[in-house]
Amino acid sequence: DKVIQGWSALARNYPFTILEFDGGAELRLETRDKAFAIQTILSETPLGSPVAYLGDDLTDEPAFRLLRHRGLTVLVRKRRRQTSAQIWLKPPKELLEFLALWSDATRNTQSQDFRSVHPSQAKGSYLDNVYDRHQRKPRRRNAAA
Repeated sequence: DKVIQGWSALARNYPFTILEFDGGAELRLETRDKAFAIQTILSETPLGSPVAYLGDDLTDEPAFRLLRHRGLTVLVRKRRRQTSAQIWLKPPKELLEFLALWSDATRNTQSQDFRSVHPSQAKGSYLDNVYDRHQRKPRRRNAAA
């Protein structure tokens, strides 16, 4: 509470908003959000570059929506909640596994186009398994004859 009180004076005198979250507070300009930051980064990133955005709170939702058709969006929380993110990872194990695999998969990506790959299309991969495990309704799979 003392932290919030201390920053409140600044927020009253400038166009700042104080957002409380689990374990802290975020001070941000009212005219900017995480989606704005992502738009700026993407404007300087070559088209086709692999993009993943990982977030854990409601302030990440604008970025999840912005990246819906441009990259992979991941909600990282112990408990699932309603989100615009494409997949949900339960930390720490799933997050660490994802980061290792993302690093390996994106090492040599100059010729690959990741924009059109949705997690549900990553057949047989780690992301495919995570996607299946955390969907509200399981995907149908063709039964082997």
